[in-house]
Amino acid sequence: MKNYIFVFALLLTAAFAGPAPVEATGLTVPVELDGYAWSAMTGWISMNCDQSGSTPPTNTCVGSPGPGPKVDYNVQIQPNGSMSGYAWSSIAGWIRFGGLTGYPTGNRVADQSATAVGTYPNLDLVGWARACAGASNPAACSGGTNINAGGWDGWIALSGTEVLSDYEPVTGYGITFRNGIAENEPFAWGGPNTMGWIDFSPIVNGTLIPVTLRTQTDIVINGMNSTPGVPDAGGLYNVAFLADVVGIPEGETVSYDLSLGTLTQSGTVTGTVAGPNFTPTLQLNNVPFNATDPLVLAVDMPEPGTVPETNETNVFTTSLTLAMPAPTISITGPVAVRAGDTALISWSVSAPYPVTCTVRGPGINTTAVVVGALGSPATVTSNATSAALQNAGRFEVTCVVGADTYTERHPVEVIPTFQEI
Repeated sequence: MKNYIFVFALLLTAAFAGPAPVEATGLTVPVELDGYAWSAMTGWISMNCDQSGSTPPTNTCVGSPGPGPKVDYNVQIQPNGSMSGYAWSSIAGWIRFGGLTGYPTGNRVADQSATAVGTYPNLDLVGWARACAGASNPAACSGGTNINAGGWDGWIALSGTEVLSDYEPVTGYGITFRNGIAENEPFAWGGPNTMGWIDFSPIVNGTLIPVTLRTQTDIVINGMNSTPGVPDAGGLYNVAFLADVVGIPEGETVSYDLSLGTLTQSGTVTGTVAGPNFTPTLQLNNVPFNATDPLVLAVDMPEPGTVPETNETNVFTTSLTLAMPAPTISITGPVAVRAGDTALISWSVSAPYPVTCTVRGPGINTTAVVVGALGSPATVTSNATSAALQNAGRFEVTCVVGADTYTERHPVEVIPTFQEI
C-alpha cells in the first residue's frame, strides 16, 4: 500500500473540480477543516498540514510531495458546498474529499462526492470520501477495489441513515458542524475490518479535540486619526493617518487603498502582535486645507487568498477637517522715538485665501486686503506714519480667519526730552 500512496502523492499539486452545489453555504471563499479525526483501526487522520492545534503533534506544510504528511494539503469546503482536498493518515494514506466518481449507491448514503450542506458555520457533511489506497488506481483515486489492499475499496461514508454492514448496526450517523465545531458524536463510517468508525471529535486525556472549520476573517476598520503637518505657503498639508484595523490574522498581509478625491495611496498591511503594520505608512501629501472629498480607506484580502473573509472588502469612510492655515503677518518700526516725534510703521500679510486684516495704532487706522487663493498665496505690504507720540504706543495687525484671530504687535517707546532750568 505504501507504493500506491507514494504515487498518489505526486498529484497533490493538481486542481480538482467539485460537483454541483447542493445548497448555498453562505461562504464567500473556501473554508478549511482543521484538526484530527480518529480511527481505532488506522489512528490519527490529519485534516490540514497547518494545524492550529498541537494535540496530536502539529504537522507543517513543508517539503516535497511524498508518502508522508509534509506537503501542502488540507480539506476544504468550497462556497458552493462541494468539498476538495486531502486528509492524511500514516496508516491509510491519502484520503480524498471531492471530485470522486464511482462511489457506492443504494446504501442509504447520499449518492454524491463529499459535500457540505447548510449555512456556515453550521454545516453537515454528506456523500463519500475515499482512502485512495483502496482504489484500483490509487494515483487517480479512482476505479474499483484494489486487489492489493485485501479487497478494501477505501470508501468512507460521511453520513447515512444506517451502518453499511452488520459490523455495528446504528442509525443516523454523520458529521455535523455547529458554530464551526464537529459535535453530537460526529462519526463517518470506513467499513468493517478496515477503518471502522472515524470520530471527528475524539477525546485525548479526557479532553475533546474536535475537528473544526477555520473561522472566516472579519476585517473591521473602527476609525482613523489624522495628524496634519505644517501647511506650506499655498495652504497644502502633508497628513499622516493612524487606522484602527482589527481582524487581520497575525502574519497575514493584505492590501489597502487610501484616497481623498484624486489623492491616493496604496500598499499592504500585515497583521502583527502589536497591531496592523502599514507599508508604506498611511499618509497623503499636498492635501488642501479646504478639502471636501470623503476620506476612504479600503482593506481587502488578496484573491483567492489563504484566509476566508466574510466581508470581501472592508471600507471606512469619514470626513477630514483641516484648519485654515494661519496668515503670515509681519509688522516693524522703530523701537523708540523722542517725545513729539512720529514713527514709520511697515507691515505685510500673506495668505493662500482672501482675508481682510485691520492695522491699528496711534494715528493709524487702515486695512490690509489679501486676495490669495489655494496654492497661490498673495502678499500685501504697506506702511504709514503714526501721529506724534507723547507716550509709548502699540501698533498691531489683526486678521480674523474663520473662528481664529491672529495678531502681531509692535510697541514703540517714547524717550522724554530734557530741558535745562
